[in-house]
Amino acid sequence: SFGASALKVASKTGFLNSVKRTVPQGFNYCIEAGGSAETIELGFAALNPTSGTLLFASHPPNEERIALSPHELISGKHIRGSWGGAIAPDGDIPRLAKLFSGNRAQLETLIQNKFELNQINRAVELFSNGSIFRPIIKM
Repeated sequence: SFGASALKVASKTGFLNSVKRTVPQGFNYCIEAGGSAETIELGFAALNPTSGTLLFASHPPNEERIALSPHELISGKHIRGSWGGAIAPDGDIPRLAKLFSGNRAQLETLIQNKFELNQINRAVELFSNGSIFRPIIKM
């Protein structure tokens, strides 16, 4: 319902082989949020070799470095980083509001994990063990 035709979780064994079986040409877009040079490189490897784009939205330790083949870049792959989501509130918030205004149910799927402030430890626990994605703490 959000437009993706395939979703893969990189922590699974055989990730790249699974990508090749499902999407032989590689992903057009990959969002990396694992927070390590290894997961950034893995996301880059899963891209379409002539046009894929990787957005790494994580914050790997400062001392880590990524290793990418220059040939892959000149063949058409792209890589971008995002600091804090790279949102431009004045333009992005109205655009998102318009996108979701006609489909409240679709928006609700993004905000289903709401917690009161006194439940923050439970939210962190569930997020840490992978049971939920992106918990929202109500202040």
